[in-house]
Amino acid sequence: MSNELQKSLEFERNRVDEALEEISKKNAELEEKLILLEKHDRKYNILIYGVEKKQNKDISKVVYNFFAEQLELDEEILLSVRFANLHRLRSYENDKRGPPAILVKFIHYHDRDLIMGNSYKLQSGFRILSDLPVVMKKERSRLATIAYKLRKEKYLKTRIRDSGTQMILETRKTKEDRWTIHKTALNSSS
Repeated sequence: MSNELQKSLEFERNRVDEALEEISKKNAELEEKLILLEKHDRKYNILIYGVEKKQNKDISKVVYNFFAEQLELDEEILLSVRFANLHRLRSYENDKRGPPAILVKFIHYHDRDLIMGNSYKLQSGFRILSDLPVVMKKERSRLATIAYKLRKEKYLKTRIRDSGTQMILETRKTKEDRWTIHKTALNSSS
């Protein structure tokens, strides 16, 4: 093969590599924008875990009763809370983690904030989490496993929060300490 032909092939290969790199960057940008759009679409939603399934029960009554009992919210306040939609997520036969979650979509964001702000009152076995895109839920779940170990083994306080499309695990020793990003959160894959 002539020297000129080799140079030409190398030049074309470099152009293709640059084009592929550019396409890859654009694809990553589009994926991030898509996740942000989905996150925005879900911002009025919460997921409630641990509520047993009851036959022939109106799901809205189940949720209102749950909020009244678990979050100790006044009946007058609860009567002002409005749902756009609520339903149980699908249950899978092999799922041993408890009853299927309830997805609640609020009409007003301040109602969602009221519920989330009182979720610290939940008894053991119940959880209320913000609804996020699947990729972020998976990362939150991964970080929750790490957070559990840190609480049990190192006696640290933990919290997991989202920022943009990233999930962040933060730790501190006491209430007086500042939250710091835990190093495993920096290695996040989301």
